[in-house]
Amino acid sequence: MEIGATAIVDGTHTQAETIVRKLKLAAESDSDAGGFYKNRAQIRRAVKNSELKCYVLGRTIVGFAAVTHRSCCFSIDILVIFEQFRGYGHGRDFAVNVMKRMYSQGAPHIEVTCVPERSEPFWRGLGFTCGPNPSNETFPRTLVRNIG
Repeated sequence: MEIGATAIVDGTHTQAETIVRKLKLAAESDSDAGGFYKNRAQIRRAVKNSELKCYVLGRTIVGFAAVTHRSCCFSIDILVIFEQFRGYGHGRDFAVNVMKRMYSQGAPHIEVTCVPERSEPFWRGLGFTCGPNPSNETFPRTLVRNIG
């Protein structure tokens, strides 16, 4: 699967509903894999606020991110690559490009909360650290990445 054939687009209501359906199917077949279905309200809210980003290969949704732009910081609230597209570098490519967009929009830093816990090594590999907050000793842990 070629990474160069992908694009990041602002999510539409139709894409949000497609994502929710895919997450529901994953939840029905494997409760661990479908955990993000619980966040369907957040996904629908993200599309209404123009904060849903879709990572697409042609017309196929490879993954999605729900992001938040607040005055004090920006955050990646959810970032998912669908199971059949994992292992090709899509997660890293998508995350790096979402971060670049946030920095170009003036983000002083970006926060992520590591849920599930097994996502922490992925985010640390992209330069996120615990930062000064002592509550980050337990999960869910919020990591921060400054410009750079």
